[in-house]
Formats: sequence, C-alpha cells, structure tokens
Amino acid sequence: MLIPGIVLCLVVFGGQEQDLLDKSDGDISSLLSAPFVKADLKLSTEQKERIQVIRQKRAQEIIEFRRGLGKVDRENAGLVADAIKQIETQFDRQVLLELDAQQQVRLKQLFVQFRTRNKPFSFGLLNDKISQELKLTDAQRELIRKQSDSFAEKFSEKVKEFEADKGALIDAAKKLCFESLSLEQRTEYKRLFGEPFVFEEERNSPVPVR
Repeated sequence: MLIPGIVLCLVVFGGQEQDLLDKSDGDISSLLSAPFVKADLKLSTEQKERIQVIRQKRAQEIIEFRRGLGKVDRENAGLVADAIKQIETQFDRQVLLELDAQQQVRLKQLFVQFRTRNKPFSFGLLNDKISQELKLTDAQRELIRKQSDSFAEKFSEKVKEFEADKGALIDAAKKLCFESLSLEQRTEYKRLFGEPFVFEEERNSPVPVR
C-alpha cells in the first residue's frame, strides 16, 4: 500500500520525483501553512483564500470523522491514523492543484531542503535517495561523510566552549547593567521580575534567550 504522502507526490510531481520521498518525510503540502513558504512561493491573495478554504474543509471533515468514531481502542488506532491520512491526502491534492507548475516545483524543492535540514554539514548529500539521484560514487559519499563528521565534531566543540563561557558572560553582562541602577531601582526590578525562572526554550538552547 502506498503511503499517502507518496501518493500525493506521485499525483503532483510525477513518478521519478517521488523516489526522493519516504514515510518519514511527512506531508509535502503541510509546508504551505508556514508564512515564509507562502511568501517564497509568491502566492496570490486569491490562492491563499482558496487554499485556506480547502484546509478549513479538511479540518472539519477530520473533526466529523473523529466524532463519528466515538472511543477508539488501541488495536484500531493505527487504522484510524491511516484513514485520517487518506482524508488529508484527498484535500492536499486539491491544495496543490491551486499552485501553478513553477510553484509546485519550488514547493518540492523547499520540501527536500526541509527534510534534510537536520544534517547541516552534509547538505542532504548523504541522503540515500538524493545521492542516488545525483549518482554520487561510493568514494564521493565517503569523502562527504568524513568532511561532514569532521565539521560536526568541530561545531560540537565550539558549542561546549560556548556553554562553558555562557555563565560567565551572562554574569558579566548582568553586573554591568545593574551597576547603572540605584538601590531603589534594583529593589523595584526584583519586585517586578521575582525569582529567576528558566523557560523550556532556554533549557534546550545553547544560546541564552535573555
């Protein structure tokens, strides 16, 4: 059975391009919900409005589908997920048909970039499907892998160095900033902010948010 995302790409982009896609890629048309993608594709006001209507209809049909099912046991959860994907695919085909040929090609390019973004030092070249499309030799792949690993290791070292220095940098900046405040202003600041709290995005980021 074809995965819905692959079916979608077969319809829009033809047979050869779908080889670049696999089950883990997600849905290619979902990128259209991102404002920066809409801007890159230069969607017209009419296109945005028509696409929005289609996406609203899709959301409503999924809601009604779930409501009609009632409680779903664990054994059938996979079947329900597949059925929802089929509904999404049905409407996403309509969405993509709102794009002209150039926009469809560009969306596919953005999707390929999106699916390889987590490998910044190999630029997608080590992806099996992409390397096949480019006809990379084993020697080329091995060279790219070694270079990618080398730069990834250097980057990791830089992050560790930054983490080690981050606390000292923050303390120094805080000291300089608060030296300009009077005692009353510092007291009022503490009243406004309360005890420091580390938000989730700050916990996971190597760069201090504030």
